[in-house]
This record gives sequence, C-alpha cells and structure tokens, in this order.
Amino acid sequence: MMKLEVGYLETVPDGVNVAWGAVVRYVHDFKFENPFEGEQDYVSSSDSLLKGLLDWLNTVGFSKLKRVLEVDDIRPHHHQEVTVESKRYVLKGNPKASGEVIYLTAWKKPQ
Repeated sequence: MMKLEVGYLETVPDGVNVAWGAVVRYVHDFKFENPFEGEQDYVSSSDSLLKGLLDWLNTVGFSKLKRVLEVDDIRPHHHQEVTVESKRYVLKGNPKASGEVIYLTAWKKPQ
C-alpha cells in the first residue's frame, strides 16, 4: 500500500502504482495557488506514470475540482470531501475547515 506524507489521504487504494498529494493555499474562495509550488509529496513506480498523473491534473483534474467547489459552494471553512474522476484517474480534496488551504490526493486507478 502506498503512503503519502502530504495531502488529503495518507494511504491510497490497494493496487495503485502512482499517487500525488499536496496542501494548497487558497487565494480566495474557489481559486488556489499553483498546487505544484507548495507542500507536496508523490510516490510512483515509474517516471512515466507520474508524468501521466501530473498531466491529467493540469489538463483535467484541477479544472474539474474548481468547478465542483464552485457548484457545490465548498469554501475554505467547510469540511466536505470532493471527488473528481475520469476513466483512469481520481482526485480527492477537502478543506477540512482550515480556512486557508485545501488538502489534495490524486492517483491513477488500478487496472
């Protein structure tokens, strides 16, 4: 089982071979700083798997997350889990009522 030092979930589902976690500061309600510039961690069995996950986060995952946060009106002072998925990837987040950050964990689904 893969473990992350940073992020929303400390462990990811069995069979996962790449995962990324981060604590990202909100700029204001539905916008946050660059997730790759702050506190983060990853585990991966290969560079190409990590690149695929990071590419998905940049092109799809973060956009979907921002949309869900806005539609569901989830703000930094809330404690509510958010999940966005595609066929191959999952991104989960929760502000945990922090008032200033969102905790994120993403992974590629096991095949």
